[in-house]
Amino acid sequence: MKGLRILFSLGTLLVAVTLSVDIFSQTNVPRFESAPCPVVPIKLPPEIKPECGGLIVAQDRAKPGGRSFRLAVLILRAVPASSDPPVVMLHGGPSGPGGIFGGETARAISWVPKLRRDIIIYDQRGAGLSEPKLCPEVFTQPERYLQAKTDKEREEVGKSQSSACVASLKANGIDPDMFGSDVNAQDLADLRKVLGISKWDLFGVSYGGRLVQEALRRDPDGVRSVLVHSPSIIGAGSESDMPLTRQRLLEHVVAACKAEPECASAFPTFEKDFYTVYEELNRKPLDVTIDDARGPIKIRLDGSRFLRTSVNPSSVRVSKMPLLVNELLRGDRNKAAVYMLQRRVATGVANNVLTELVGCYDGFGPVYAKRVTDVMKQVRAEFGVFENDLEQCPTWHSRFASDANHELVRSNVPALVLTAEFDDRTPTEHGKRIASALKNSYHFELPGVIHGSGIVDGCGESIVLQFLQNPNRKPDVSCIASMPRVKFELKTLESPSLFFDIASADGKVNAFTGTWGAIYPAIDSVVRFALRADGTKLTGSYVGRGAQSFEIYEGTIGNDTISFKIKSPDGERTISLVGKLSRDEISFRREIEVRPGGRPGGAFLWGSGGPKSFSASRVP
Repeated sequence: MKGLRILFSLGTLLVAVTLSVDIFSQTNVPRFESAPCPVVPIKLPPEIKPECGGLIVAQDRAKPGGRSFRLAVLILRAVPASSDPPVVMLHGGPSGPGGIFGGETARAISWVPKLRRDIIIYDQRGAGLSEPKLCPEVFTQPERYLQAKTDKEREEVGKSQSSACVASLKANGIDPDMFGSDVNAQDLADLRKVLGISKWDLFGVSYGGRLVQEALRRDPDGVRSVLVHSPSIIGAGSESDMPLTRQRLLEHVVAACKAEPECASAFPTFEKDFYTVYEELNRKPLDVTIDDARGPIKIRLDGSRFLRTSVNPSSVRVSKMPLLVNELLRGDRNKAAVYMLQRRVATGVANNVLTELVGCYDGFGPVYAKRVTDVMKQVRAEFGVFENDLEQCPTWHSRFASDANHELVRSNVPALVLTAEFDDRTPTEHGKRIASALKNSYHFELPGVIHGSGIVDGCGESIVLQFLQNPNRKPDVSCIASMPRVKFELKTLESPSLFFDIASADGKVNAFTGTWGAIYPAIDSVVRFALRADGTKLTGSYVGRGAQSFEIYEGTIGNDTISFKIKSPDGERTISLVGKLSRDEISFRREIEVRPGGRPGGAFLWGSGGPKSFSASRVP
């Protein structure tokens, strides 16, 4: 496997990294191997100089002559060079794209010039670009889970996938017991040492916040300060408390609706209606068909799936929960169900092996079982669908973290703990408990936001940057009072989230000139294409959150047609959009070309999931 070449994109940066890989027996670990990072075709800001490479670590530190893994590392150097400690951004999940493909890079590109400090991003073992790859062959048919009609059927699919995955790992020489927060913290400490860094600041969101805590426990002398947002709590809390966390989220949404006069007037019986819908769907489930790039997918909406999806701000926005319930009870039930499930189908069923491995290793045991029992005594029976007894954990592991690993980390290191008002996974109560053990800490809740959000710009970003610039001074948080609160939608579930702003570069107005809005599933926030027509040539870029900006290419525009291509952020797919104009609507066709050996991707515009077609209407 030597001379492997990997292409990946870093927001506005496309990096080609040449790796020399031998993931089996290696000596001299840990070590860092540099790799070139040519920048094409868009240059980074002059305040940033990228460096790339790989951290080579032993799979099992008790067996130094055994197998090793390469972890992908990106360092964004500040220009001019900074003498201040670097910031390390630790990604969440931990399953998923990792940090280099994830939002950490886009955020870092924005923050390096503001902080004038180096920022380091790496993919944890088993995530993103790092080794090893965990059972990619097992999760090739997400529709098996999506089309399962009952919780029992879904559980059976999960069990069969878990067993097949463990067998695959062991057959490929991968030890499942070598995936946990203690091992991840050791990898992080190794990275600090091989880079010759005496101290650094650690920043983590969601599971990244859990890893920050473990790193503070295991490498305290190497940490100057820590900052966590929506952090997973040490031990069993995040999973064992899930029924209570979701119930309290619903109760908070109900209270927020009652406190807003318009919402209270439009949906006076929201809470009662919620449970009525749950009961009706259990008695008579609703079968709907979702159009998807993979073809039509039939999915059943029963009470359990309704509860799992509706009390999940990643699937259904908080602002639309009362309206959704009202539509399912009194309106167009099929249309409401399609809206509710479309994002779930577009996203598919992710490969969550790494999350299962780390979560089970960290949390499973007698303490967890007792906590689950205690939690179930506090919640309504309906929320029992969120009970997770981690019964599959003995399938994943032969041993688990020690009881000492379940203790909250105590430290005097300066710490900032941020939580989100509408968090369905890591509630504010957990953040308060984490902060209580960090004696030199500040805790603030960001209003109106969901898990992990609210720090890309505005008030949340201001608080983060203040702390990173001076961890020993309490940040000015007066802006929190003016942060927007949730504004409930009263009329329509579907609203445009993808916009095309088309201007003329030559001063000649054509039929496409203006702004067009499209309703597209799996978009969390408003995103835009800023396009310019010069005769028949079309140029421009996609502008996402933070520093994400990607240029289109091969763009053309005619009297009634428009087309262009754009690369996915990871560089592994080419997305072609072809639009046909008819009066005040553009009908778009979306095609995806995956490079040989590349990943198909998930939802949104960048992946093979999601609809093949959509339409955009002129915005007045």
